[in-house]
Amino acid sequence: MASVKKSAAKRRRRASAAVADEGLTPLQYMVQVLRDESQTHAVRMDAAKTVAPYLHARLATAEGQKAGLEQLDKALLALVERAQERGGGVAGLVRR
Repeated sequence: MASVKKSAAKRRRRASAAVADEGLTPLQYMVQVLRDESQTHAVRMDAAKTVAPYLHARLATAEGQKAGLEQLDKALLALVERAQERGGGVAGLVRR
């Protein structure tokens, strides 16, 4: 466990130094590590996991937005139908 902490601390120091030297943002640095074929698979996989939330929308969020839009579409359609039944236009939406 101690060696894992030391290696993680060492990676953080290298990352901080690279950011300071090159003027990269943390996200840019992680993408650079991800694309660096000289890094081990484990290091590149860790970088991929770290940057993924910043580069790709979560599937659940995208599906939720789609469902929300579908509900909005149904609600708007119901309003239009109600307005048409009551004489059309905005005035048809107001209860008489």
